[in-house]
Amino acid sequence: ETIGSAAKRPLDDWGAQYILRAGMPVVEQLPRVQRTGSCAACITSVTLVQRPAQTLAGSGSWPMRVEVLFGNKAGQFTRIPAVIDAETTVVRLPASAPPAEFVFANSRDYGYATIALDTISAAWLQRHVGTIEDDFLRAMLWGAMWDLVRAAELAPGAYVRLTLRELTREPDEQIVANTLGRMARAVSAYLDDSQRTAILPQVERMLQLVGDDSTRSYGIRKAHLDAFIALAQTPSGLARLDSLLDDSTAAGAPLRAPTRWAILSQLLERGAPNAHTRLFEEMQSDSTTEGKRRAFAARAAVPDAAVKAEYFRRYFADSTLNEEWATASLGNFNAISHSELSLPYLEAALDSLPWIQRNRRIFYLGSWLSAFLNGQTSAEALALVDGFLAANPELPIDLRRKILQSADELRRTVVIRAGH
Repeated sequence: ETIGSAAKRPLDDWGAQYILRAGMPVVEQLPRVQRTGSCAACITSVTLVQRPAQTLAGSGSWPMRVEVLFGNKAGQFTRIPAVIDAETTVVRLPASAPPAEFVFANSRDYGYATIALDTISAAWLQRHVGTIEDDFLRAMLWGAMWDLVRAAELAPGAYVRLTLRELTREPDEQIVANTLGRMARAVSAYLDDSQRTAILPQVERMLQLVGDDSTRSYGIRKAHLDAFIALAQTPSGLARLDSLLDDSTAAGAPLRAPTRWAILSQLLERGAPNAHTRLFEEMQSDSTTEGKRRAFAARAAVPDAAVKAEYFRRYFADSTLNEEWATASLGNFNAISHSELSLPYLEAALDSLPWIQRNRRIFYLGSWLSAFLNGQTSAEALALVDGFLAANPELPIDLRRKILQSADELRRTVVIRAGH
C-alpha cells in the first residue's frame, strides 16, 4: 500500500504479475514500413506483441512502462513513452519526427522483458551498432542482438563476425567484456566444428591485436587476453600461449598467477606439446596452497579418460578433498572440447544431486549442475537430461527446477547448432 500510495496508482495487478507469477515476458517488435519522401523504407510505427518467455507462466500480459526508440544512422533518435497493458500495443512515430531505420522498444531499460528485435532493426544494427554513441543504449542493443542468437534467430557466426569487426574500436570496457564473453560461448558451443575451424584464425588474430595494443586501456586489453586464453587452439595460438609463460607482462601489466594457471589449463585441455612440462615447472615455482589448488583444477583439463575417472571418483570418495578445490576443477573437467569424455558422467552427476544437497554447501550444487550441463552441446546429452527427469518423478521440486534452469542453456545450444 505504501508503494502504491507513492506511485499514486494501485499496484495489485503489478504485484500479481511480477511477484506471484512465474517467468517473464518477451516483447516482439513488428514494425510497419513505408516509402516516404526521405527514405525508401522508413519505420512509421511498431506493434509490440507481448508473450510469456515460457509456457508455464500462463497467459495474460505483464503491465509495464517502456520508452520506444526510433532511430537512424544520422544519430537522430525519437523516444516515445508507452504503456504496455495488453498483449498488443501500437506505438506510432509522429509525422514530424526524423525518419526511422530501426526501432528498440526499451531504450532506457524501464521495462522488465526480453526485447525480440525485428528483422529490419536487427539487420540495421548488424551494420551500425558501433555508431550508437550512447554507451548504455549501445550496451542494451548488443544484448538484444545476443538474445536473437540465443533464440536461434541470428546465426552465431554472424554475431561472431560482428564482434570481430566492432570490438577493435569499442571504447567501453564493460561492453567489451560482456561481448567477448558472449562471443566465446558462440565460438566454443554454438558453432559446429567446421565453422569453428574456419573462423578461429580470425578470432585469435583480433584478440591478439587488441590485447597487444598499448593505446587501449588495461581493462580492454586484459579482456581480450582472457578471451584469447579461453579460445586459442590453433597451433600458432597455442604457441603464443606457451610463449606468454616466459613473459613477465601481458596486456601491459604483470602476468599474475590466475592468468598463468588459466594459460596452463588451456594448454592441457588442448593437448599442447609442452603442456605437462609447463605444468610441472609452474608447480615447482608456485608451491603455495593456492598454487596447489590451481594445479589440481588445471589437471582436470587433461583430455584423458583415466584422468576424468579419477577426478569423478574423488568428488565423492575422497573425504580429504577440499570443496573449494573440487569447485575450481569442475569447469576444466567439463570443458566443451571434452564433451565426449564427460558425457558418460552426466547421468551419475544428476543422480548425485540429493547427496550433494545433503553433503555440500549451498552454492556447490549450482556450480556442479552448471558445469556438467554447460559442458555439453549435443542432442544426446539433452535427451539424457530429459530422460532423467521423466524417470525420476519423485525428485524434489527444488532439484527439478534447478536442473530445468541449468538445462535451459543446453536446450538452446542444441537448437542453435541444429539450425546453423
